Amino acid sequence: MADTGPTTYWRALWSSGITATASRSPAVALRAYLVADKKPADAAGLLRKAITAGQQPPSIYLMLAAIENSASGAEGPNNALAIVDEAIQKHPGSLELVQ
Repeated sequence: MADTGPTTYWRALWSSGITATASRSPAVALRAYLVADKKPADAAGLLRKAITAGQQPPSIYLMLAAIENSASGAEGPNNALAIVDEAIQKHPGSLELVQ
């Protein structure tokens, strides 16, 4: 009997080639989350690519800030603050960013 559990679903989604486009923010967030532990630079690059591709929700910026904060050594906190500042400029009314 074939495995149809959640793990198989996420593997299929992962291998389907999720692309970083402005219209697929949830897919970008999922893929970045799945690789962030083992390949934080890849996850950050994916999020940056999505941000460059078009308007993204505040959560994408917060994910990038979290990855930068933990993966960039001594410069991490400064990089994270710069990302949050950019997000606030693009989403000035976002409660998500000022909480």
